[in-house]
Amino acid sequence: MKIRSLLITLLAGTLLLSATGCGKKAEAEKAPAKPATDTKQAVEAFGVAKAKEIKNVNLDFTATIDKVNVREGQKVKSSDVLITLDLNEYKAQLKNKETELKALRGEIGILQTSKSGSGPDIAKLQSDLSNAEDLYNKALKELKNKEALFTSGSISQYDLDEFKKSVDAKKKAVDDARFGIGTLRNSKTVEVDQKQTRASQLESEIAVMKDKLSKSYFKDNNIVSDVNNGVVYDIGYKQGDNVTKEKKVLSIMDLDSLIIEADVAEEFIKDVKPGAEVTIIPTADKSKNYKGKVTRISDKAVQKNGETNILVEIVMEDKNDFIMPDFNVDVKIKMENK
Repeated sequence: MKIRSLLITLLAGTLLLSATGCGKKAEAEKAPAKPATDTKQAVEAFGVAKAKEIKNVNLDFTATIDKVNVREGQKVKSSDVLITLDLNEYKAQLKNKETELKALRGEIGILQTSKSGSGPDIAKLQSDLSNAEDLYNKALKELKNKEALFTSGSISQYDLDEFKKSVDAKKKAVDDARFGIGTLRNSKTVEVDQKQTRASQLESEIAVMKDKLSKSYFKDNNIVSDVNNGVVYDIGYKQGDNVTKEKKVLSIMDLDSLIIEADVAEEFIKDVKPGAEVTIIPTADKSKNYKGKVTRISDKAVQKNGETNILVEIVMEDKNDFIMPDFNVDVKIKMENK
């Protein structure tokens, strides 16, 4: 009996525990599920380091490469000699133009002096005119005497007419001298104008040629770096080549203008804002990371590898020489209100 009572007691306890457990399970099933916590704090994207400032060095005149002093991808600083040029032909052309201009200015001065009456050719014509005028004036006075003699019957009509012809000849000599002076002055005016036109053309050509040599990247016969922290690339010539204006000499990236260009997928761009903090991790060494900030978000999406992305520019706040142009990086852009 005691054993039977004990079994009954144990069975009742088991049933009670089973009923209690089922009740708690049912209550748990009826209770609403707690929302999952969103642990995402940043928008992740892939980026590339790019130089925002790039200088292309071009020559718009013909020259010969005397020596290439740098190699592709070489770092340079301000005033470093990149290319040495043979400018002898160019400078000879410039010198010839300057010599021609100097001679022209001298000729113009002589012509202007001559045109004003102090030149030897004009002076001779003016002397001839003065003599002709003296002879003509004397002939006019003499004509009055001849006319008086004719009136008194001392000379014939024929004598008077012949004298008048000589007076007319002297007048023509005066007119011819005046015409000659006018013609010479006009011709000198035309010649002065022509020479002044050529002089102006030469002045312009010389100024242009000198301006081509006064670029910030020219020093003596050398092309030098005018970027203080740069990298040379796209060197287009080798020693002995002739430079043409159709092809650039080289390019220089300004490393101080290095930024990160990241492609953010369109579904995440809403969470990216200008000024957002960014963590930059270079693929070359994932143990390194740099701080940055979003400075620009493109206003146009692009299709890349079948996906729609928006270009985001990021400035690095603690960059160093480890980050090179075209380095691949991962970026983590802090989401707003996170």
